[in-house]
Amino acid sequence: MEAREDLFQGLRRVTVSNPYLSISMLPELGGKVTSLVKGTREWLHLNSNFSLIRPIYGSSYTRDFDSGGWDECLPSVTGEREETGGQEIPDHGEVWGLPWSCNVERLEREIHICAAVKSEKFGFELRRTIVVPADEAIIRMSYTLTNLTDRPFPYLWSAHPILNIEPNMRISLPANSPVRLNSPVNTPTGFWPFLDPSTQVDIVPSKEAATARKLFVGPLAEGWVALTAPDGDMLRFSFDVKEVPFVGLWQNYGGWSGNERFAPYYNLGVEPCSGMPDSLQTAQVWSTCHTLPAALTSTWALTISFT
Repeated sequence: MEAREDLFQGLRRVTVSNPYLSISMLPELGGKVTSLVKGTREWLHLNSNFSLIRPIYGSSYTRDFDSGGWDECLPSVTGEREETGGQEIPDHGEVWGLPWSCNVERLEREIHICAAVKSEKFGFELRRTIVVPADEAIIRMSYTLTNLTDRPFPYLWSAHPILNIEPNMRISLPANSPVRLNSPVNTPTGFWPFLDPSTQVDIVPSKEAATARKLFVGPLAEGWVALTAPDGDMLRFSFDVKEVPFVGLWQNYGGWSGNERFAPYYNLGVEPCSGMPDSLQTAQVWSTCHTLPAALTSTWALTISFT
């Protein structure tokens, strides 16, 4: 087990590894995780069209910074005006574009990457601790969100890992969970693994499918989602459904890029999230977001496991 630091595209990179896996992150670029390796498989997709540089506050994520890896989205996923404070929320939220503080703690049987960021406009602090044990093929992520204001704070949080994919990978979720498109209509159109009675959505097609859609699955009765490759390699996220009741799926199978200069991408977002859809305003209407009271703290966690 080891922790090391170097520069990656001019940014500080922290990497922790054990005999089974390694994880790398860039504190200066929103705490972005740039690599998640188990054995010989790199699970995270990096978009070579974009250099990894710090954005100007309020930049468009989809047009100019959709560089892949694992970002955190908070307090919304879409850019919009936050109703309670009247502030403009940047595209994909605020924290992906801010520098985070970061320190590494070396314990006897595990290493912690402890990172934190304070909002510039919304009065919150987010802390994320990545724990890598010495001799297990798992990673634990714990989150702490603190409302530093004297008013309630409505929010959507979404993990935003963008994954490398290949044809015939299988997405697994609890059977018969409600499935719906990311839309203004809060009505399930099907139940997992069907978007509707004639559309099965759990098998990854080839890039020639040329489709792209954002789905939400949940509320879930069991807290897990997994992606399995044809050779049996599996990445699994586990969580408590009281804290993380939904999973978003950004299924971009050669159908979309947010910048007209680039050909459509081929990747998959598997996104455990606290609410849905991507719009905080809509989630407030649906009562599917969380609201953190003034001066209080909320916690949640993810466990990443591999086979």
